[in-house]
Amino acid sequence: MKLSILYQFNDSYAPYAGVSIYSLLENNQKAEAVDIYVLGEKLSPSCISRLGSLVRQYGRRITFLNSGRILNKIRELGIPKYRGSFAANMKLFFSSEMNAVTGRLLYIDSDTLVTGSLEELFRLPMGEYPLAMALDSLGQKHKAYIGLRKEDPYFNSGVILFDLKKWRELDCEKRLAEHARCFRAHYMSPDQDLLNVALKGYIGRLDARFNFQPVHYRYSVRLYRRYWRQEGYYSGEELLDAKRQPVILHFFRFLGEFPWDVGSLHPYAKVFADYLARSPWKDLRRQASVQRSVVFQIERFLYRILPDVLFMPVFRICYGIFLWKAERASRRGKNDSKM
Repeated sequence: MKLSILYQFNDSYAPYAGVSIYSLLENNQKAEAVDIYVLGEKLSPSCISRLGSLVRQYGRRITFLNSGRILNKIRELGIPKYRGSFAANMKLFFSSEMNAVTGRLLYIDSDTLVTGSLEELFRLPMGEYPLAMALDSLGQKHKAYIGLRKEDPYFNSGVILFDLKKWRELDCEKRLAEHARCFRAHYMSPDQDLLNVALKGYIGRLDARFNFQPVHYRYSVRLYRRYWRQEGYYSGEELLDAKRQPVILHFFRFLGEFPWDVGSLHPYAKVFADYLARSPWKDLRRQASVQRSVVFQIERFLYRILPDVLFMPVFRICYGIFLWKAERASRRGKNDSKM
């Protein structure tokens, strides 16, 4: 089976994408073929060379796509930067640069690790859906801010499985562009929110193990469901099954930190360090988290001293404040580069 994989990142995120790609190649050596496609923003020659060398070591192919036209379209539609870059939104309009690619395409965020075989994911039935995503673990309050009902699913865009035939037949990119142009382009999470709103009803549900998120890795299913229960989310049994054998770990921020930050408290810090040490980016220089606000400093302090059952309501309150500030900024046509 051939695995067609899409990544997107800018030069500053290239080392993290590189570790993710390393994990993908290392844990999918039995696949018949692995073709990796990269939508890059201002990638340096050294970055391209290092990634190319890694992929060739495994006898696989990597293609660096022309992202210029996509970036121009994003600017034209008024879709804002995310964390200081347009790179996060390129996956919304990739199709024109991949006309020769058919069948299934799996998009994977740079802040991930692939810890198992992806062949099962490529065999999953998708019905009439042009794309499938896992549900977002912290989407309870997010839904209301972007106009979704509490019973509506809210999906996480860190992992997206595309059926390219249906994606093109339904002209999904046009739907996204028209929503951004005519209704709203500025969202807290520009790509994720736009997908959830503009393609509501067109998104199938992936199992949680294909986008296993930090809060589930860190806390028991019982404690999570006590404080983050949301309609239409995975059952306790589904979450327990995913926790036993996750396939893709997703590193979105936890306490305002990524696992590669200096002194990170992120639940995936150790597993990321293990893959980093075995990758060509083992010389990566770590930096402090950009999230240094008083709210995050207090949250981290309480995380260190409180038992889980007392910290979880604190986490929920702090996350609520974070969302409220981000939504207020997006409504004013601004986006927090630290979101």
